[in-house]
Amino acid sequence: MEIINSNDIKKYIEICTSIAKLSKCKKSKRGVIIVDFYGNLISQANNLPVGVDICDPCLRTDLEGGTHLELCRAIHAEDYAIQLALRNNPSKIKNSTLYHVKLDKGGEVGKFPGDPSCTSCSRIILLNEIKDVFLCGRLESYLYNSNEFNNLSYQFHLGKMGKL
Repeated sequence: MEIINSNDIKKYIEICTSIAKLSKCKKSKRGVIIVDFYGNLISQANNLPVGVDICDPCLRTDLEGGTHLELCRAIHAEDYAIQLALRNNPSKIKNSTLYHVKLDKGGEVGKFPGDPSCTSCSRIILLNEIKDVFLCGRLESYLYNSNEFNNLSYQFHLGKMGKL
Protein backbone atom coordinates (compact mmCIF):
# COMPACT_ATOMS: atom_id res chain seq x y z
CA MET A 1 0.00 0.00 0.00
CA GLU A 2 1.09 3.49 -0.76
CA ILE A 3 -0.41 6.51 1.00
CA ILE A 4 -1.27 9.27 -1.46
CA ASN A 5 -2.18 12.88 -0.67
CA SER A 6 -5.78 13.11 -1.86
CA ASN A 7 -5.11 16.48 -3.52
CA ASP A 8 -3.01 14.60 -6.09
CA ILE A 9 -6.09 12.71 -7.31
CA LYS A 10 -8.70 15.33 -6.44
CA LYS A 11 -10.45 15.29 -9.83
CA TYR A 12 -11.07 11.54 -9.59
CA ILE A 13 -12.31 11.81 -6.00
CA GLU A 14 -14.73 14.56 -7.04
CA ILE A 15 -16.14 12.42 -9.85
CA CYS A 16 -16.53 9.41 -7.52
CA THR A 17 -18.18 11.61 -4.90
CA SER A 18 -20.73 13.01 -7.33
CA ILE A 19 -21.55 9.46 -8.46
CA ALA A 20 -21.88 8.22 -4.86
CA LYS A 21 -24.29 11.05 -4.05
CA LEU A 22 -26.62 9.68 -6.74
CA SER A 23 -26.89 6.34 -4.96
CA LYS A 24 -30.30 5.51 -3.59
CA CYS A 25 -29.00 2.71 -1.38
CA LYS A 26 -30.01 3.36 2.23
CA LYS A 27 -27.12 1.42 3.77
CA SER A 28 -24.02 2.54 1.87
CA LYS A 29 -23.35 5.26 -0.69
CA ARG A 30 -20.35 4.58 -2.89
CA GLY A 31 -18.98 5.81 -6.18
CA VAL A 32 -16.46 4.11 -8.44
CA ILE A 33 -14.73 5.10 -11.63
CA ILE A 34 -12.34 3.15 -13.79
CA VAL A 35 -9.68 5.10 -15.66
CA ASP A 36 -7.58 3.67 -18.48
CA PHE A 37 -3.80 3.86 -18.82
CA TYR A 38 -4.07 7.31 -20.44
CA GLY A 39 -6.30 8.79 -17.72
CA ASN A 40 -9.53 8.52 -19.71
CA LEU A 41 -12.68 7.61 -17.84
CA ILE A 42 -13.94 4.28 -19.16
CA SER A 43 -16.64 3.44 -16.62
CA GLN A 44 -18.48 4.81 -13.61
CA ALA A 45 -21.10 3.44 -11.26
CA ASN A 46 -22.78 3.74 -7.94
CA ASN A 47 -24.46 0.72 -6.48
CA LEU A 48 -27.93 0.30 -8.01
CA PRO A 49 -28.38 -1.44 -11.34
CA VAL A 50 -30.43 0.05 -14.15
CA GLY A 51 -34.12 -0.50 -13.49
CA VAL A 52 -33.87 -0.48 -9.68
CA ASP A 53 -35.18 2.85 -8.48
CA ILE A 54 -34.71 2.50 -4.74
CA CYS A 55 -33.91 -0.16 -2.19
CA ASP A 56 -37.13 0.05 -0.21
CA PRO A 57 -37.52 -1.70 2.03
CA CYS A 58 -33.84 -2.44 2.66
CA LEU A 59 -33.58 -6.03 3.81
CA ARG A 60 -30.10 -5.49 5.27
CA THR A 61 -30.62 -2.33 7.34
CA ASP A 62 -30.00 -4.00 10.69
CA LEU A 63 -27.46 -6.56 9.50
CA GLU A 64 -23.69 -6.35 9.91
CA GLY A 65 -21.92 -4.91 6.87
CA GLY A 66 -20.58 -7.52 4.47
CA THR A 67 -23.10 -10.18 5.50
CA HIS A 68 -26.16 -11.58 3.73
CA LEU A 69 -25.31 -9.89 0.46
CA GLU A 70 -27.79 -12.16 -1.31
CA LEU A 71 -30.59 -10.09 0.28
CA CYS A 72 -29.35 -6.88 -1.33
CA ARG A 73 -30.93 -5.46 -4.48
CA ALA A 74 -27.80 -3.46 -5.24
CA ILE A 75 -24.63 -4.51 -6.99
CA HIS A 76 -21.37 -3.34 -5.45
CA ALA A 77 -20.19 -0.24 -7.26
CA GLU A 78 -16.86 -1.89 -8.14
CA ASP A 79 -18.60 -4.90 -9.69
CA TYR A 80 -21.08 -2.72 -11.57
CA ALA A 81 -18.38 -0.39 -12.94
CA ILE A 82 -16.36 -3.39 -14.14
CA GLN A 83 -19.41 -4.91 -15.83
CA LEU A 84 -20.14 -1.61 -17.59
CA ALA A 85 -16.50 -1.30 -18.67
CA LEU A 86 -16.55 -4.82 -20.06
CA ARG A 87 -19.72 -4.01 -21.99
CA ASN A 88 -18.63 -0.62 -23.32
CA ASN A 89 -14.79 -0.58 -23.32
CA PRO A 90 -13.56 -4.17 -22.98
CA SER A 91 -10.16 -3.54 -24.56
CA LYS A 92 -9.36 -0.74 -22.09
CA ILE A 93 -9.97 -2.45 -18.76
CA LYS A 94 -6.66 -4.33 -18.61
CA ASN A 95 -4.06 -2.28 -16.66
CA SER A 96 -6.66 0.33 -15.74
CA THR A 97 -7.07 1.99 -12.33
CA LEU A 98 -10.17 1.83 -10.15
CA TYR A 99 -11.02 4.70 -7.78
CA HIS A 100 -13.46 4.10 -4.93
CA VAL A 101 -15.20 6.54 -2.57
CA LYS A 102 -17.51 5.74 0.33
CA LEU A 103 -19.63 8.52 1.78
CA ASP A 104 -20.20 8.83 5.52
CA LYS A 105 -23.67 9.19 7.07
CA GLY A 106 -23.49 12.95 6.44
CA GLY A 107 -22.95 12.42 2.71
CA GLU A 108 -19.29 13.45 2.74
CA VAL A 109 -16.10 11.59 1.88
CA GLY A 110 -14.45 10.42 5.10
CA LYS A 111 -11.03 11.78 6.09
CA PHE A 112 -9.44 8.37 5.55
CA PRO A 113 -10.63 5.40 3.49
CA GLY A 114 -11.34 2.05 5.04
CA ASP A 115 -9.41 -1.14 4.49
CA PRO A 116 -9.87 -3.58 1.60
CA SER A 117 -12.60 -5.94 2.73
CA CYS A 118 -14.82 -7.21 -0.08
CA THR A 119 -13.48 -10.49 -1.39
CA SER A 120 -16.12 -10.61 -4.14
CA CYS A 121 -14.97 -7.29 -5.59
CA SER A 122 -11.27 -7.97 -5.05
CA ARG A 123 -11.56 -11.23 -7.03
CA ILE A 124 -13.37 -9.49 -9.89
CA ILE A 125 -10.75 -6.72 -9.94
CA LEU A 126 -7.95 -9.31 -10.09
CA LEU A 127 -9.73 -11.44 -12.71
CA ASN A 128 -10.15 -8.46 -15.04
CA GLU A 129 -6.51 -7.41 -14.69
CA ILE A 130 -7.21 -3.98 -13.25
CA LYS A 131 -3.76 -2.82 -12.27
CA ASP A 132 -4.35 -0.51 -9.30
CA VAL A 133 -7.06 0.33 -6.80
CA PHE A 134 -7.40 3.62 -4.95
CA LEU A 135 -9.51 3.70 -1.80
CA CYS A 136 -10.08 7.42 -1.52
CA GLY A 137 -10.45 9.61 1.54
CA ARG A 138 -10.69 13.36 1.97
CA LEU A 139 -7.13 13.72 3.38
CA GLU A 140 -5.41 10.53 2.32
CA SER A 141 -6.04 7.88 -0.27
CA TYR A 142 -4.55 4.41 -0.33
CA LEU A 143 -3.13 2.92 -3.50
CA TYR A 144 -2.95 -0.87 -3.85
CA ASN A 145 -1.94 -3.11 -6.70
CA SER A 146 -4.72 -5.59 -7.43
CA ASN A 147 -2.89 -8.60 -5.93
CA GLU A 148 -2.24 -6.77 -2.68
CA PHE A 149 -5.85 -5.52 -2.60
CA ASN A 150 -7.16 -9.06 -3.05
CA ASN A 151 -4.87 -10.52 -0.37
CA LEU A 152 -5.76 -7.80 2.14
CA SER A 153 -9.48 -8.34 1.54
CA TYR A 154 -9.07 -11.97 2.57
CA GLN A 155 -6.85 -11.07 5.53
CA PHE A 156 -9.55 -8.67 6.75
CA HIS A 157 -12.03 -11.53 7.01
CA LEU A 158 -9.53 -14.00 8.42
CA GLY A 159 -8.83 -11.47 11.16
CA LYS A 160 -12.55 -11.07 11.89
CA MET A 161 -12.83 -14.85 12.13
CA GLY A 162 -9.86 -15.05 14.51
CA LYS A 163 -7.82 -17.08 12.02
CA LEU A 164 -4.84 -14.73 11.69
